[in-house]
Amino acid sequence: MKKRILLVSVISALTFMSINSYAWEVPKVGSGDKSSAAAGDIEGSVSDFIQKSSSLADTANRSLVAINSAFVTEEALAGKKAALANIDKMTDPKEKLAAQAKLNKSESAEAEKNLKSADAAEKIKTLSAEKQKLVGTAIFNFAIAALSAPSLVDKGQKIISSASLSNAMKIMPVKDSVPLLQRFISDGASTMAGFAKIAKGANISVPETSASSQPAKLDL
Repeated sequence: MKKRILLVSVISALTFMSINSYAWEVPKVGSGDKSSAAAGDIEGSVSDFIQKSSSLADTANRSLVAINSAFVTEEALAGKKAALANIDKMTDPKEKLAAQAKLNKSESAEAEKNLKSADAAEKIKTLSAEKQKLVGTAIFNFAIAALSAPSLVDKGQKIISSASLSNAMKIMPVKDSVPLLQRFISDGASTMAGFAKIAKGANISVPETSASSQPAKLDL
């Protein structure tokens, strides 16, 4: 009974994120409170924001790849893993963000297509125990990323609005990231909610969530 309640909570979280597709706007530079911490250490704030944004994007993408792995050949999965590995090697924040956004778009579309396939539930139900565990972890991880996105976007907005015009170039990575963070989650939230319901029907366990939950390791 406990597992069922936990799974429903994840479904509810993902459904909420898909319905409430927040209109996160990018504020104007210097439109906020100049006394904020972001104004005091702009470089440190930007670096921290970019690192967390990249981590969130990676969590969302790996979750989508894990779900899609139930529907593809080993050769196709190898290609997806190679794409993730190539992104991991990137050091330029803008280039990495663009690559993550491209992968997210394709994996989200593929996951949606898989969810709508006639045999989606049957494929998930007949997976090996190891693969089913992977699916459960992927749903959990995506939910954690989805619930983390709003506060991260809020932080990015504060960095932008509190920065002086002289720091306009320094915060460009943040301005580029804020609108993409919405897409990383909203594009896949409803699909993940659908897979969470399928997982529930297949009695697949999803780890417990809490305010301090961290993404679990996904062995693709």
